Amino acid sequence: MEYRGAMAHREGFGVKAEEVKARLRADFSEHELEAAEAVLARCGPIPESLRVQLAVLELAKGDLAMLRHYAEQAAVDYRDVLYWAFYLDNDRP
Repeated sequence: MEYRGAMAHREGFGVKAEEVKARLRADFSEHELEAAEAVLARCGPIPESLRVQLAVLELAKGDLAMLRHYAEQAAVDYRDVLYWAFYLDNDRP
């Protein structure tokens, strides 16, 4: 499945696990993929966990350190990463 863009999920459209996996494969190399999956696994169980994972991926932009950072932020308050990824145009923390 090809990743079609996180912005489609701005208004709460359903996110499928296949979309998260496609984004992971698009953003991370094969040798980083396992580590990135482990980081994302820490984003659940929370409400809208797949949407939150997609938001974390959107914010990280393929950077494993930033993926860890935003996953930690999601653990504190998942609504922050949803806002930063889908509603805030710039000035992300």
